[in-house]
Amino acid sequence: MNVLGLFAFGENPAACLVQDGRHTAFAEEERFTRLKVSQGMFPTRSVNWCLASNGLKLSDIDRIAFGWDVIRYP
Repeated sequence: MNVLGLFAFGENPAACLVQDGRHTAFAEEERFTRLKVSQGMFPTRSVNWCLASNGLKLSDIDRIAFGWDVIRYP
């Protein structure tokens, strides 16, 4: 099972990939945009890198997990 994890729109947007319970990729958006913290952005480039680094397409993803701070962003 391939799970794409996302954290977006807050500070330090990022994406990660978990394949069969193993963490295989992680990237913060600021590494691609060169904007410190990249506040408020969606991690498009991070998602693309996580998928490409494992030879996957978005259609290969079984689940998407989206994390957020429910107290800070209700």
